[in-house]
Parts: sequence; C-alpha cells; structure tokens
Amino acid sequence: MLRQITSTISALMLSTLILAGCEKPQPVNLPFSLTYHNENVDCEQFPQALSKMPIQLKDFRLYLHDIQLKNSRDQWHSVKLTQNSLWQNDSTVLLDFENALGNCRLGNRGMNQIIRGTVKPGYYQAVRFKIGVPFELNHENPLLAKPPLNLGSMHWHWQGGYKFVRAEFVINNLPRRLHLGSLHCKGEVGNISHCETPNRPQFTLNNFRLNQTAIKLSLDKLLDNPELQDDSYLTCMGATEHPWCDNALKWLGLANSQDQSAFLLDRQQE
Repeated sequence: MLRQITSTISALMLSTLILAGCEKPQPVNLPFSLTYHNENVDCEQFPQALSKMPIQLKDFRLYLHDIQLKNSRDQWHSVKLTQNSLWQNDSTVLLDFENALGNCRLGNRGMNQIIRGTVKPGYYQAVRFKIGVPFELNHENPLLAKPPLNLGSMHWHWQGGYKFVRAEFVINNLPRRLHLGSLHCKGEVGNISHCETPNRPQFTLNNFRLNQTAIKLSLDKLLDNPELQDDSYLTCMGATEHPWCDNALKWLGLANSQDQSAFLLDRQQE
C-alpha cells in the first residue's frame, strides 16, 4: 500500500513538472506613444494649443533594453524580445516616432512604437526598462552592426557609442536638440573599457496591466520651459551645459534626480 501511495505521489509530481515545463510563454505587447499635453505628436502637426511657442518635431528616436515585468509575488521576469529585421534584436529595441514626412525630412519612413516579446505566464502589475544600448553592444563597430544598431544617424562617433536618445525640435524657429549617450568613455570603438557617465536611466511604472496598458512618452516637462525662448542654437549632449539641458536630464531621471516625468502610463488606453 505504501509503495502504491509513493508511486502515485511520484507520478503526480512528475506530471506537475511536465506541465510546468510545457507552459506556453505569454505574449508581450508594450505600445508607446509620443505626446504633448495628452495629444499625440507627429512630424506633420504638433499640438500647439497649450504651448507658448511654435514647436515642430524634427526627430525622435530612442533605444530601450532590459525590459522586465513584475508579477503579483513581487518577482521580476525579463521579457524575451521577439527578433525582427528592423527594430529589435535579442536585447535592444529601437522606438522610432518619426517617418521622414513633414518636418522630419532627414529621418526615415519606417516607424516603430511597440515592444514585442514573451514572458513567463503570470499576472503582472509593473514594468521597468532602461534607456540605451547594453554596454557590450554599445561600443562595437557600427559598420558591422545588424538592425536596429546599423543606423549611422543614431551613432555617436566621437563618443564611440550610440545616441540612446535623439530628440530634435524647432522652437521659435530655432533648433533645439537633445542627444543622450554614454560620456567620457575610455578607449576606442571595439576596445572601450568603461564610461564614467553611462547615462542609462531605469524607469519603473507601477499599476500596470500587461497587454492592456499603453505607455506614453510625455514631452510636457521637456518643452514647457522658459529657457527655450532664448539662444539661437541649442544642443544638449548628456551634460548640464545649459539650464534646459539640466531640465532635460531631470526629465529623464538623471542629474541627481530620482523623479522622471518622461514615461507615464496611459490610462486612456485601458
């Protein structure tokens, strides 16, 4: 009798393990939108109602990596990215909000506003991710890189790595640019040991529902700034060269600021 009970328990345990191993990965779709005061932004028309200055979008692209979801047990699980020919490899995603139309004539026609992948089945209540390209890929030879790291316009040659964020506008008929990447890197492309200023901020968004909640990249705190009314030319490159640059880094949760205001959950999509 005891032998029969033991055999039954063993069979049940084996069945449980087999079923656990056969669980299909759960699809992940994380849509993003570029917004200004809750209105979508595109290359052909910028919402001006709440702006004190005329604004045009010229370019907005950024790399994300290390995408993770937190389940109801407070455990973080990495999203396995779906590799495709343009926008994702197995570690990095390029989000592209420009389409080479209107004021974005120096861009490219393709756009990507969604992260696709899979994750272990479960109920997820938070998402986190980092801006940028992982260190081991950031400093490889860009001429040999595969998508989405093969865009010369997204490479920061003088820093030996990529522009993690390329955001460009015309405000009051004057150019305004934010280029973020790793700074003060030691070595040459293909042989860089470290960077003193990595500039890979991490963002955590709670009260999240997988495949139901969208994420908006809000330009409000970046563009509602009186400093943009001055200067004939302004490019921020990951350091606080100008008050607006300091504001831009705080917007991304950098510059000794823990309060980012760039990424927000879009409740209207739930």
